[in-house]
Amino acid sequence: MVYEAETVVVFMDLNRVTPGHLLVVSREHAMGLEDLDDATSVHLWSVGHDMARALRRSSMGCEGINVLSATVKSPSRRPTDDAPAWSTVNG
Repeated sequence: MVYEAETVVVFMDLNRVTPGHLLVVSREHAMGLEDLDDATSVHLWSVGHDMARALRRSSMGCEGINVLSATVKSPSRRPTDDAPAWSTVNG
């Protein structure tokens, strides 16, 4: 676990795309961003911003940050991955 709060958790992806690949996930179940309450949404993005800053300042040699909103099930996602998730990835 990289970060944990009442509304948001951050952890490293076991199937990472690049070094530093993090998942920033709302604890509240929602099918899309629009389903999150304003306070949770603001906190989620704020934590994602903080994680991106930490990655850029880390010794991982991160040249950039990509943020992906993965709110829809797809064949590449595991069946339990139905909560909003943002992958902060260096690349």
